[in-house]
Amino acid sequence: EEITTTEIARMAGTIPYEIFTSINKRVQRVYLDKD
Repeated sequence: EEITTTEIARMAGTIPYEIFTSINKRVQRVYLDKD
């Protein structure tokens, strides 16, 4: 189960780009390879 950036943006009344650019550098990022 997952929640997409588009869903988060919709709930926040904004666009996905705004969600991505507002993430602080201190937040650990986890990159998944979907191969």
